Amino acid sequence: MTSTAGGVVASVQAIHSAVEQALAGIEADPACDWGDIEEEARRAGIGGFIPKPLFKSTLWRALNRLRDGGAATEAEAPAEEKLSLDGMRVLLAEDQPINAEIAVFVLEDAGASVDHAEDGVAAARLFQESAEGWYDVVLMDLRMPRMDGIAAMRAIRALERSDAGTVPIIALTADAFAEDAQRCLEAGMNAHMAKPVDVKHLLRTLAELRRHRPEESGEA
Repeated sequence: MTSTAGGVVASVQAIHSAVEQALAGIEADPACDWGDIEEEARRAGIGGFIPKPLFKSTLWRALNRLRDGGAATEAEAPAEEKLSLDGMRVLLAEDQPINAEIAVFVLEDAGASVDHAEDGVAAARLFQESAEGWYDVVLMDLRMPRMDGIAAMRAIRALERSDAGTVPIIALTADAFAEDAQRCLEAGMNAHMAKPVDVKHLLRTLAELRRHRPEESGEA
């Protein structure tokens, strides 16, 4: 029994050591070009490069590459076609500042223009005060103070204007079960995305909406 317990302890210690080594081999920097500093960085013991903002999926892939004996460099992955949201106007309702900051960064980096509302009341007000057809899509967090996402969506849908019933509203929620998605759709949402949001899936969805956007959308 003692030898078995000792083996478990040794295994746990080995796992902790491996994780610490993996994390020590990752350097995240939003500005520098990995190619310019790679040789010097590797001599210093840095095992790879991950650009900011840092997403869990990106970190997970880097750790898996280190585990398999490869480098943690995200830039070494095959290049993918960048999805463009140029000219798209997005209303983002999100009460968590860090979530909002990351979402705004991702959307603006893809070319979209983003208005951020910190809760459902602000989201409904921004939509009401905008010109008809101004917003191409609303990204609506469900759990927010003062007014939740479903109440804010209903407030928008109830407005007496031509775009109130047609603007796509996408629910963002930590609830990933099928019944939660169905509840959002039945309430009047157009789609449901579970948090943490898959960035590629979000950009693909918005790019598809952009391709089918009426040409007159947003005109005063």
